[in-house]
Parts: sequence; C-alpha cells; structure tokens
Amino acid sequence: MELNSEVIDVLNNLLKINKARVDTYKNASYGTSDPGLKGLFRNMADQSRKNVTDITKEIINHNGNPDSAELTNANKIYDAWENFKAKLSGKSIKSVLSLCEVREAAVLHEYKKAKLKRFSVQLTDLIERHEQSLKSSHEVISVYKQAYIKVDKLYS
Repeated sequence: MELNSEVIDVLNNLLKINKARVDTYKNASYGTSDPGLKGLFRNMADQSRKNVTDITKEIINHNGNPDSAELTNANKIYDAWENFKAKLSGKSIKSVLSLCEVREAAVLHEYKKAKLKRFSVQLTDLIERHEQSLKSSHEVISVYKQAYIKVDKLYS
C-alpha cells in the first residue's frame, strides 16, 4: 500500500509540472497572433488548471501541503532557459510548437513514472485520466507542428 509521504511527493511533483504547464501555455498564447493556436494554448492551460485543482484536493486529502509544490529554483532556471531559447528562435510558430511538443513529452514521462507507484484505485484512476488527456494534447501539438512544417515547405 502507499506511504503517505510518497503519495504527497508524487502529487507535489505532478502539481509543479501542471503549474509550469499553465505558465508555458499562457506565455505561448501571448506569443502568437494565430487565433487557432491562441485558443489551443488557452485550452491546454485550462486543462492543467483543472489538473492543479484535482491534484491539490488529493494532496489535502492525504494531509499534505500543496503550497510546498511551488516551482523550485531548478524549475525556474529551466523555464528561463526555455524562454531564452524561444526568444533566440525568433518565436516562429514551428519553433514554439516544437518546444511545446518536447515539454508535453516530458510531462507524459513524469505521469508514466507516477503510474508505476502502487497507489489507491482512486488516485491511480486520477493519474490515468490526467495522462490520457495529456496524451491527446501531445498528439494535437504534434499534428499542428506537422501542419506548419508542411505549410513552410509549400512556401519555401
């Protein structure tokens, strides 16, 4: 069965990831003038806001402190590096989508690691539901990126 501290550690990690994801997509929506992408990025930020709410409830149910899941300095450095990299790449839609695709893959990796833990059925179900919706988001980002690559090739 699950150790409460292990559950809280895993949940805090997923909470950090989803908070960072909200910021990433909020910034991405400001960085594009494409209305379709703006909507997509806002939806993905909203998806993680819902995940944050779900995970926060679970942390509280396990007598944990969701405030301890604030972004660490390492997370902030990584985010700053990603922002710097995005600025260097000229914020082309293709480069923004590529960064989002990489980030989505990293998020999914963390969810897969969380699923390997032996948690209650309720918690495992929550993690799996989040993972499924995040997989869909990753696929959508990939489709958009491929579409923009095809458009670039047509006009090159």
